[in-house]
Amino acid sequence: MNVKLAVAALAAIALCGSIARAEIKVLPSPDNYIVKKLPGRWEVDPELTKRLGGKEIGPLEFVEDVKAVDKIPADYHQDLVEFEVYQIGFVTREGKQHPYLLVEIEGLVGVVYFLGKGGDFLDDFGVISIALVPAKDTADDLLFLGDNETSPFAGYRREGADKVSAALQRPMTLEFDRNDLRRILELISDKTEVPIEMVDRDFAEAGITKNQSMSLHEANRPAGEILRIVLEKASPGGQLVYVVKPDRNNDGRETVFICTRKGTLSRGEKLPAVFDRPPPLQSPTSTTPLKDGPGNPFGRGNGS
Repeated sequence: MNVKLAVAALAAIALCGSIARAEIKVLPSPDNYIVKKLPGRWEVDPELTKRLGGKEIGPLEFVEDVKAVDKIPADYHQDLVEFEVYQIGFVTREGKQHPYLLVEIEGLVGVVYFLGKGGDFLDDFGVISIALVPAKDTADDLLFLGDNETSPFAGYRREGADKVSAALQRPMTLEFDRNDLRRILELISDKTEVPIEMVDRDFAEAGITKNQSMSLHEANRPAGEILRIVLEKASPGGQLVYVVKPDRNNDGRETVFICTRKGTLSRGEKLPAVFDRPPPLQSPTSTTPLKDGPGNPFGRGNGS
């Protein structure tokens, strides 16, 4: 059954009378990269869409949530159980939230979403053919959407992906004789306007202290380089790394997560390309040993 036939089947089932509610089950798919990467905020890539000649439908946000199945009209359930369903959730478009299913139909991947013409009853639906191209850096993933498998697709990129990459490339300055890791990450986050979170489980399993103190004297260097220097000082040997991905607890905003290499491997996450290179060299003054004595125990961070 191709996408067009799927639409016809759904339309036919909707025209029939009330049908006993069937259970829609999500197939386990731990290795399905689309399942892992579809959730998040996506924005139109104007240049890519123009090149493809597709028609964009505005920004989209996908949030995985099995409870969304309860919002799908019962009349559709009987037919939907015939599909291979890999994800259930809500997709937000133009400020409105709609339940969706990520399905596979004869090798083609699509999103079936439900619209309400009036009231709370979702009595209309749509089907979008999709293709997702994973990049080495999650921030560079691309999503392609089309009305069907033969129409020109529109190109999408992760919302905020360009902003995070650009922010980590901007020069900044951090100088202090003593500060704890939590506060240092807060300073970098404040200066770059990029959320930074520590993955508690990774720190606990690796036995890395989150409030350890260090000195830092780095002037006019890219924020990403300073962040890598901080992580290297906090875990000599390169245990600490970071990944950029949407934060489900922060409205899907692109966030820098500080984690361990072992943790990223266990979750199947890919490290940014910067970790293919050795860590940047520290400025000589950044290696100054910590000094005991009076003064502000939290130091001070200066940014530019």
